[in-house]
Amino acid sequence: MQIYRSYMLKLLIASAVLFISGCQDEKTINGTQDTLAKESYLVEVDKMPMPEGGIEAIQSNIIYPAEAKEKNIQGKVTVQAFIDKDGSVK
Repeated sequence: MQIYRSYMLKLLIASAVLFISGCQDEKTINGTQDTLAKESYLVEVDKMPMPEGGIEAIQSNIIYPAEAKEKNIQGKVTVQAFIDKDGSVK
């Protein structure tokens, strides 16, 4: 089950990066198509960012409600993190 969660988290992060990169658009000024100076939001890195404690830290902090365990109820956990330019989590 941990391998499945790890795989799903990696897939979620990759999907978010692709979605964000596809949402960039050009701005128009006075009806003309002038491309404003854009900051580069995506850069190549040697090592991908990881949360402190790794994926295991996130997985260990997810609490399965006792009532859901008793009734054999399953669900999906979605984790989102927004990283600022300086690397802080928003």
